[in-house]
Amino acid sequence: MRIKYLFICTLAGFISGHSPAQSPLPGGVGGAKIWFATEKSADQLTGWMDKLSGKPDFVLPSNSPSPAAGRLLNFNPALFFGGGQNGIQLPLGGDDYSKSTCFSVYQPEDTLSEMVVWSQEENTLGNLVLTDRRIADLADIKYMNFANRPAGKPAINTYTQFKEKGNSSKPQVLWVGNRPGLPVLPATPFRGIIPELILYNRVLTNAERARVESYLALKYGLTLSPLGTEAYLNASGEHIWDFKTNRQYSYNIAGVGRDDLSGFYQKQSESSYTPGLLVLGIGAIFPDNTKNHSQIENNSFHIWGDNNAPLDFEPKEQGQSKRLQRKWLMATYGQASDLKTVLKFDPGQVAQQAKRGELWWLIIDHSGTGQYPLGAVSYYPARETSEKGQLFFEGIQWDTDHSGTDVFTFGTGSPMIPKVWVTAPICTPPSDGQLHIGAEGGRPPYHFVLTNRDSVIIREWIATSNTLQTIDDIAPGDYRLSIRDADAHGYQEALFVQSSDAPVCGLNKQYELKPGQLLRLDAFAGIQITGVSCHWSGPDGFEINAPAVTISVPGTYQLTLEQAGCISRQKIVVTQYQQNVFEEVMLYPNPTADGQFTLAVDLHRTADVEVRIFDAAGRFITGKTLTGADRYRYTGQLQAAGAYTINLRSEQVMQTLPLLVN
Repeated sequence: MRIKYLFICTLAGFISGHSPAQSPLPGGVGGAKIWFATEKSADQLTGWMDKLSGKPDFVLPSNSPSPAAGRLLNFNPALFFGGGQNGIQLPLGGDDYSKSTCFSVYQPEDTLSEMVVWSQEENTLGNLVLTDRRIADLADIKYMNFANRPAGKPAINTYTQFKEKGNSSKPQVLWVGNRPGLPVLPATPFRGIIPELILYNRVLTNAERARVESYLALKYGLTLSPLGTEAYLNASGEHIWDFKTNRQYSYNIAGVGRDDLSGFYQKQSESSYTPGLLVLGIGAIFPDNTKNHSQIENNSFHIWGDNNAPLDFEPKEQGQSKRLQRKWLMATYGQASDLKTVLKFDPGQVAQQAKRGELWWLIIDHSGTGQYPLGAVSYYPARETSEKGQLFFEGIQWDTDHSGTDVFTFGTGSPMIPKVWVTAPICTPPSDGQLHIGAEGGRPPYHFVLTNRDSVIIREWIATSNTLQTIDDIAPGDYRLSIRDADAHGYQEALFVQSSDAPVCGLNKQYELKPGQLLRLDAFAGIQITGVSCHWSGPDGFEINAPAVTISVPGTYQLTLEQAGCISRQKIVVTQYQQNVFEEVMLYPNPTADGQFTLAVDLHRTADVEVRIFDAAGRFITGKTLTGADRYRYTGQLQAAGAYTINLRSEQVMQTLPLLVN
């Protein structure tokens, strides 16, 4: 997310010589006066390094906690500020920064109070203050709140100033992680991470700004707003992720790749907005990026984003495994299609778990359409499970057809799953269709039997591989497919073959039924259609011959349309709306020996959750607001033994849990 503001800052300390021909530049954009990024020394000390000079000396907050208190953001080290008076004080020189551009990346550790990321002071009087909620120009009495920003999430902020040159000679300092001495502000020193800070003494062009922001976003797994930029750019200004082309998948963007002009070399990555859900690594996945020694060609990238759909299954398509509603688009640039990658996926964040005996599958649509068409789909079973239940998919190559994009998702199915596609017949003029049938997983040879609605065998065959068999002369109607592999894994499914010109309606596949209300569905709503008869069937013997129905009971309904003997069918799932947004809440371990605990919150739908912790006397101890998902995993630690109460609040619904710290 990018925020612009008139930015007053004169950072001239810690500047040293820099040769663009020898050293990388942020986003490949020259002229930076300040560039601090977090790195680890040989003795594992975490601190800010002056990237312009390449000095080995690290800058640390005063009274810094131990090096072990360092953090990671998207597998990169991030300097931790512990709150209190332990910021970094930078003396400011006399250079002119009336026209300037500043970039900062930060993430607050909690959201209880407004925290100062940095403050600029002149003669101990604060002029400009950046907090996790707003920018405040105290000298000109101007404020700008950060709207629509998820609380507690990491962010990129860009501030641009264009003012008249000042003439003040008073001593100035920049406090990073601390508030000004005066005036007294209702904000606290920063507690959280500030991994990187970049300052220019000029106003960057839009293209230059996009290059710097793209570098920071990919490095830290952050998503830029499509409202503020057209694309992610490499250091040469080339589009490596286009928002217009990939508009549907513009959420939770992350990427791996290499760009020597900006010093970007990310070998494993995740979206920092959905931590732990999906991680991609080149060759393998390690605790941090520096431990991954895989090689990537310069100016090569894999960048992905998702459609922000629920982490729940969509209605199953016949002849296919169940697939998630959430889909990801992978965009490949340069030589990245040659790389072998590993995907780590956390099924614990999905609303429904795999059934006993089922496997998770990675399903890739190489057409990039998200329709998973015939001849463009690859399947990969999960090969390994971590102690935390995370799944690994290994040896994955992207963009094997060199089209530039793939769409992928995850699904569940038996160890042997079917693969069925229909080349639809036509009602008018009459023309038969085809069935394309195969199997994936299990152990070949596979034994296939295809029968019609009267149980007459249409075709029976044996396949020694997962290649597809094409069955011709398929008329509209009902069929049944049976498959068995060498290990006696069996599969059966009823198939309905529908003509391509059969009548269709505009209803969705799924609806919610709210308590005390009726759901009205009209097959003809919003469309012009004549000569079509309608038949509805559903639970408890529900049968109606009419285009519109009123539904009072959740369940699976089937709508059958017929026009001059040409028939279509559509299944519509009606679910019960849950007034209590909490589906399941777990707190473990409880009791806890060291004060550390994990809170797992599963919701019926996407909603914010306020977490508040109180001691036995009812005194507030700590808390956080969790935002933007329907599944949360929150880990905390309490320092003192005793009995505590954890209060959860979401959509005006409260949940209370006791916690005992021994």
